[in-house]
Amino acid sequence: MDKGREFALELADLLKSECGVHRKIITSGNPQANSMIERCHQTLANVICTWQMRDKHDLDPEFGWSGMLAACRKAVNSAVHTTSPATPSQLALGWDALLNVSFEADWQHIEERKQKLITQNDARENATRVPHACNVGDVMTVNTCKQRKHGHDPNLGPCRTTQAHDNGAVQLVKVADDNGGAVCETWNIRNINLRRT
Repeated sequence: MDKGREFALELADLLKSECGVHRKIITSGNPQANSMIERCHQTLANVICTWQMRDKHDLDPEFGWSGMLAACRKAVNSAVHTTSPATPSQLALGWDALLNVSFEADWQHIEERKQKLITQNDARENATRVPHACNVGDVMTVNTCKQRKHGHDPNLGPCRTTQAHDNGAVQLVKVADDNGGAVCETWNIRNINLRRT
């Protein structure tokens, strides 16, 4: 989950109590950590764009957004996924969503194919990666990529490293003159700039 306020407490408690899902917060400014859900959101946005709605009057007067979202859900659940040559509904239900036929998934093949694609993507991404070295106590700035007014620094900082994890995440605390009220936040190492002193 990202650090959005809507996921802070109530939804996380509901997911834990109803589905047994424990939340895992991703680092700030690192949407790649939620790549599967981001890809699903992109597909959902593309399907909605095909409806060519200009305003709320283009919605169905009886069903409104629920009709469009139901059609989007049906399209996403009925589309064959590239890593597993099957639809999500076939994998989850063992039955085809469009045809009245049963479906048996070859989980061994799906797992091997998915691992092969993960290995290929990791190799491609790591080929261009610049190694980063970060130690506890290093002072750095964070590239927040937020729109700033003219003349203002787009970087947050200076910040001091309190923890360096081996998965590319660092925990930073903003360097304050009085050291009071400092808040630690976890960032991906790709978004930081080490300050040499």
